[in-house]
Amino acid sequence: MAGLFEAIVGSIFLDRGLPETEKVVIKIFNPRLAKIGYSRSQHPKTELQMYTQSQLGTLPEYKLISKKGPDHSPIFEIQLSISDGKLMFGTGKNKSLAENDAAEKMLLLINDKSTE
Repeated sequence: MAGLFEAIVGSIFLDRGLPETEKVVIKIFNPRLAKIGYSRSQHPKTELQMYTQSQLGTLPEYKLISKKGPDHSPIFEIQLSISDGKLMFGTGKNKSLAENDAAEKMLLLINDKSTE
């Protein structure tokens, strides 16, 4: 089944190009993704990167501050900074989750400041 889907998407891409292929894939998957509560905003690192590139002309910087706890259950702390001087911290069971936590908090801060 996956091979068939890949072949169909590939032929649409070759025949119509990327924009049309993207429309078809989104049309197929959006209803299914909505049922499980998925939205694009569930990727805070991507959303923050898009914001910083467009508004500040730079990328966010993530720095590992600490790794605490036992090896089988560590907690990572990440510091996130953006070029306008804002800092945020995030924690998680791995670096990626800690970075996502920090990015999500930074987006909340940015959105809160923009509504004032």
